[in-house]
Amino acid sequence: MENGRVVGESRADAKIISVDSTRDLALLRIRQSDFSKVGAKFYLDESISSAGTLIYHCGAPGGKEIGGTCSLTTGIVSRIGVRIPSFGGAEHGIFDQVDCAALPGSSGGLVALQKDGKYIGLITLGLEGSDNFHWMVPMCSVKAWTKEIHAEWLIDPKIKSPTTEDLKKIPLENNYNSRSKKSTPKDKEQTTIQNLKIVPQSND
Repeated sequence: MENGRVVGESRADAKIISVDSTRDLALLRIRQSDFSKVGAKFYLDESISSAGTLIYHCGAPGGKEIGGTCSLTTGIVSRIGVRIPSFGGAEHGIFDQVDCAALPGSSGGLVALQKDGKYIGLITLGLEGSDNFHWMVPMCSVKAWTKEIHAEWLIDPKIKSPTTEDLKKIPLENNYNSRSKKSTPKDKEQTTIQNLKIVPQSND
């Protein structure tokens, strides 16, 4: 990206290290040593971003087919701690609501604080027919996930990077035994709450 325009493209093979479908998170190992020289700065404070916090969202609304790669939109955190048991079950189905513009294809795109660019979550769900009513996986869920799979080094640069042997010890599927029937990938395609259809913001 340069001045909001795509000036090149980089592709690389990746290996799936771990998947947590209850939180809609995954860890991939990119098979390219110089894939990225600059990483995200994660929000690691114990305090939670409150409603009204100004945010950026970077994603691919509509997918590459309509030129949506690396689109930047703005918004606010609208609500925190929204529980949606149909996605992730009662324990892990907790999301924060945001109003930044996003469409199918935006799923997985970062949500960051406007004041310092720190990563506070990623878009995962939205209401069908709406482009500014979405839920993100909050940073507190990301932190809990990295702790469970012993991969805190993912978000904290002060922690030593893992060896290949360390990566082999990470479970391929996290929270598999706690996954309810309602939270399987097939059932995640869509659900309805009070006549509102909730759909993943992927472009599949």
